Amino acid sequence: MMHFLSRLLLALACLACAAPAVAKDETWAESTVWYQPMPVGSLTEAAGTISNLAQFFVSYDGTQIDKFVVNREGIAVATTSTSVQNNSQWVPSYGGTWIGGRYVPYYGGSTVTSQVPVTRHGQAWLGMANLSGIYLSYLPNKTNHWGVSFQYKDGTRLEVRTAQPTLARQFADAAITLAIETDPAVLAYAQVGISYKNIESKDARRLKWAPKTGMLITAVWAGSPAEAGGLRVDDVLTEINGTPIMAFAEYLRVTRTSLQDKAEAELAIKVLRAGVVHDLRVVGRNAQVAYEQAKREKQAANAANPPKLGISMRAPSAEEAAKAGLAELRGVVVDRVVANSLAEKMDVKLGDYLLELNGAAIPNTEVLAKMVGASPVQSLKVWRNGTILELRSPSARQHLGISVRDLAAGDPARHDGKGVTVTTVETNSAGAALDIRIGDLLIEANDKPVATAADLVAILGEGSVVKARVVRAGVVVELRLAISL
Repeated sequence: MMHFLSRLLLALACLACAAPAVAKDETWAESTVWYQPMPVGSLTEAAGTISNLAQFFVSYDGTQIDKFVVNREGIAVATTSTSVQNNSQWVPSYGGTWIGGRYVPYYGGSTVTSQVPVTRHGQAWLGMANLSGIYLSYLPNKTNHWGVSFQYKDGTRLEVRTAQPTLARQFADAAITLAIETDPAVLAYAQVGISYKNIESKDARRLKWAPKTGMLITAVWAGSPAEAGGLRVDDVLTEINGTPIMAFAEYLRVTRTSLQDKAEAELAIKVLRAGVVHDLRVVGRNAQVAYEQAKREKQAANAANPPKLGISMRAPSAEEAAKAGLAELRGVVVDRVVANSLAEKMDVKLGDYLLELNGAAIPNTEVLAKMVGASPVQSLKVWRNGTILELRSPSARQHLGISVRDLAAGDPARHDGKGVTVTTVETNSAGAALDIRIGDLLIEANDKPVATAADLVAILGEGSVVKARVVRAGVVVELRLAISL
């Protein structure tokens, strides 16, 4: 019996962690914060941002999140938690005694309790289809009290939490970038900042003064236009801009029409409150239009004043510094790479830990900004997934001084499926110093295979070519750059 109970408790515990991001309804109405997520740019940037934030987030029940796996369809959340479980077991004992010349056996035993570590794995799926909105919420009764909630059209909601509001906003902005790829209308869901429903007979009985038809406000979001305009819970919204509101369908139609092509619009609202009509003014917001305006302004500003490097950055955490092998907290972590920027051309990636610029150590974000403004960026030293890389700007990369021609995939001149034909070699160039010759089949550079001209360009992007392998007159020849000391 005890074995059965132990297995049952363990099974129930595992079921409880199967959907770790599920939020509880009782904290929702009073904790929702007005915040309109805005897209961050490309899907690649959004995916990288979300993936890099996993270590700072927990599920709704507080379980640490191992990783976020992101694609266009949504975000897979994986968690692992370990706890100690008491395991009770009946241990039998056997014996006997001699009584009156006869051996009489007896049977007994005792319950032995031991503690067993139990590892539980959980997962949840934050899908981008059928979303009605992505919200920021504040949960004062939780340690990690900033939540990013995914609200679905069927009324269900999933949530992840963090201790830092700036990280919650970064996550929300990246998530909405994925969401609008599926349905652009999801960006415009929050226009006033209220939750509402059609009045039911039980609402009319509870409020006594309320009519039998109309739209009842069930929640007013903190910091929203609705709160600023004076709307309250249990107000019955009866009119907007002179149009009677008999149900929330009219409310949606009127607000969307008023804000169709405007970033903001004032709404003249009549509400019935405790039997008294109140005239209120609320400035509604159309996030989709506001985003498009901001995007156009940003594009114009970038065209007029292009960024010198093209990244946004943050200070690293102590854990990140330790993983990079640093004894002190310094450097910066990349959390955004601007498309077509110098950073993108240098192959800077989201999550890169920048350590040096032009050979000088980077102490923090402020100093890096000054360093970039003071001199052209020639090189960056970065820590990426356990490896230190040297990234060079296009202007600082080696000019090999050769021209090459791709060969067809099935061309018999290729060597084990590799090779590009050298067609020209400039005098006194790095290629000439390596002794590369016209007609050579270049098959390797810096120990990396060269199958196409694009492969050679990528290798040059990583640094100077100091050795190569070519096929010359049917013989593989090793070429090395001679260095004079």
